[in-house]
Amino acid sequence: MSELIYNEKDLTKLKNFRRDIEWFKANYESIKSEYKGQYVAIVDEEIIDNDDDVKSLLDRLEAKGIDLTTIVVEYINPYKVAYVL
Repeated sequence: MSELIYNEKDLTKLKNFRRDIEWFKANYESIKSEYKGQYVAIVDEEIIDNDDDVKSLLDRLEAKGIDLTTIVVEYINPYKVAYVL
């Protein structure tokens, strides 16, 4: 069995990714009011771009030279969702 080795850069990316997910969850209601039906790209606790088509969003970010492994992309569902278990 091989051992996983992480370097500081990878750990920083993971910490930043987690921080951005937590920021998204904490700010979901205000984000939802502005970006319903959109995909949002988040970096450093900030929405850096949005689009209703995820491929267009990712293509645009990549064209800007943004490392796609460093961003959080979330879809803002315009509908209320209820889960019945």
